[in-house]
Amino acid sequence: MLFDTIIKNVEVFDGTGEQSFHADVAIQDGKIVEIGHIDHESAAELVEGFGMALAPGFIDVHTHDDTNVIRYPDCYLR
Repeated sequence: MLFDTIIKNVEVFDGTGEQSFHADVAIQDGKIVEIGHIDHESAAELVEGFGMALAPGFIDVHTHDDTNVIRYPDCYLR
């Protein structure tokens, strides 16, 4: 199978809390389709991942304290 992209020898954090591991990651149509030792000849694009990390998406947990409305009733909401 010819993959769109293979990221080779990247440190993979799978989001389970388990120890990270080094592997190749194959991507097809924008989705990860295989993780492990993958033949590098089977990719249209090869990305060297040594020294880099690959992890599931992160959620921006930045928030603002909305209790100011209660503490300062004259403040304006935006």
